[in-house]
Amino acid sequence: MATIEVRKYQYKDKNGETRTGEKYKATVTVTGFPRTSKMFERKTDARDWANKTEYEFKHQRSFGHAHHKQKTLNDAIRRYEQSLKLSNPKRHKQVWPMLEWWGKKIGGAKLSELTKDQIILQRDRLKTNHVRNNPKLPNISNARVNRCMATLSRVLTVAADEWDWIAKNPMLGIQNLPEPSGRTRFLQDEELNQLVAAAKQSENPDMYAIIVLAITTGARRGEIERIRFKDVSLTQKKILLPITKNKKPRMLHLVEPAYSLIKAIYERPRPDCQEYMFASPFEASRHNCFRRAWNTAVRRAELKDFRFHDLRHTAASFLAQHGAGLHQISEILGHSSFQVTKRYIHMIEKNTVAIIESTAAKVFSHDQQLSVGGKGEVFLPHKA
Repeated sequence: MATIEVRKYQYKDKNGETRTGEKYKATVTVTGFPRTSKMFERKTDARDWANKTEYEFKHQRSFGHAHHKQKTLNDAIRRYEQSLKLSNPKRHKQVWPMLEWWGKKIGGAKLSELTKDQIILQRDRLKTNHVRNNPKLPNISNARVNRCMATLSRVLTVAADEWDWIAKNPMLGIQNLPEPSGRTRFLQDEELNQLVAAAKQSENPDMYAIIVLAITTGARRGEIERIRFKDVSLTQKKILLPITKNKKPRMLHLVEPAYSLIKAIYERPRPDCQEYMFASPFEASRHNCFRRAWNTAVRRAELKDFRFHDLRHTAASFLAQHGAGLHQISEILGHSSFQVTKRYIHMIEKNTVAIIESTAAKVFSHDQQLSVGGKGEVFLPHKA
């Protein structure tokens, strides 16, 4: 039910005289929801707000079955967690710690009473926490906080759109915290030579081939680790990646020297149970995790702040330097969003200027110096 109350108050006008004014307090009381009130200068505004709020409360209350009103956030988290464990075990492993954290903080709150203020309060508290709860480590980054918020938002969206437990996701309208732009670390020529030399000395005989493949194709570490022999076509010089980060297949094109290295690995003797091209030395049926060999190669090459994923940036930088456009780089690297590719635009702009200068030099190599007319017109010399 909605009620409108008149509240009188005193104030001083421009001349300093005391006057009496009126404000209108609108109060909405609906069973199952906290009492809500708001002050207005005009009675019509108060009535409109009260009617709208009462309608929204009643609509949400009647949404779904009556017992859904008692569902808590923990109920939603548990159901979502069980469903995700079956449909996407890898994703479940990634998000479960975040869901568990939300459950501990506000899991007992009823979904119908969950507000933005409650969620934002916990978000701000999370931002002040330290990584791994270690005071010696820095605070949790904005990017990590945003991922944690997105995980909770997904649960609430499913609860609204699929289960009919609530009318709408209460997190709608909450803005993400600002995040720094993505890394664009890539190898310089001298660093590349040092890394290649270190890879050739690696205890892992495939380390050099792995690095060459990463630089020439822009493939991710997980994609390279899981390359299967059945997905390699030496005749077509291609490798099929049936499952990628974006859940879409992608084709890697083999060029020299990557082709020769992959061909040598493909043709060498292997046990019948070996399925992956880069198999584990301890169990041939499993793929190799070459993290230790990679870290050793980076340390020997004396590279600072360089990760395996930066080889992907290196591939993009080489493509940009040799004339590839943003769309081509996006297609080769398999970016899900064109916005991700835009981080390389400054490289393309530098290359564009070089292309224009080279083109102009070739076109006008046999022409005389351009002459400029008195009014600023540019006249190209006429060839006889």
